[in-house]
Amino acid sequence: MAAYGCSKLPTICNLNKSLQDIVEEVNGKNICLFDILPIRKPDLLVPLVEELLNYYDCEKYLFNINGHKLAITLEDILYLTGLPIRGTPIMIASKDTKAFKRVFGIVKNRSCSIKDLKNLAGNTNVDTDTRMKAALMVLIACFVMPMGNNYHIKGDFVKFVEKLEDVDNYAWGAALLAFLNKSRIDGNLWVVLVS
Repeated sequence: MAAYGCSKLPTICNLNKSLQDIVEEVNGKNICLFDILPIRKPDLLVPLVEELLNYYDCEKYLFNINGHKLAITLEDILYLTGLPIRGTPIMIASKDTKAFKRVFGIVKNRSCSIKDLKNLAGNTNVDTDTRMKAALMVLIACFVMPMGNNYHIKGDFVKFVEKLEDVDNYAWGAALLAFLNKSRIDGNLWVVLVS
């Protein structure tokens, strides 16, 4: 089992710092994913999560700690993150090989590094909307659906940030929980610690 969501929290902290020059525009968009930006990373997080995973029952999707059972629910996700649990489901079906070129001007085929997107978000020579879209992609890759894929994110996710006015229509909280529980616990384990 992995602690991807915990190990990627420093990326979010650094991203937040790189957006300070456009913080008013970011806050003005009122996009729920941007509320994650001020999150802090305690040093103890990853070791604590790794120890906690010893108590996880993969078949029942719950933690059993000395007879006390804990499961993460949609209500927990909504309360802890503020991310919507209702809305358009986040479905990954089509392979969008031109997404990074179309939205960010980055010539990539199927994936782009989180580092490249973070750099784009912090680039003051790029228009504000593109920077915000790049930041949203980093938040998806580091918080909503963190994966152990060498810090890359697939172009299939670009469609969820392409139109900033549509971003809050997606059920990000439900996606976070679904990704957390896929076949075995994975994804953002920060929510496990604060539950």
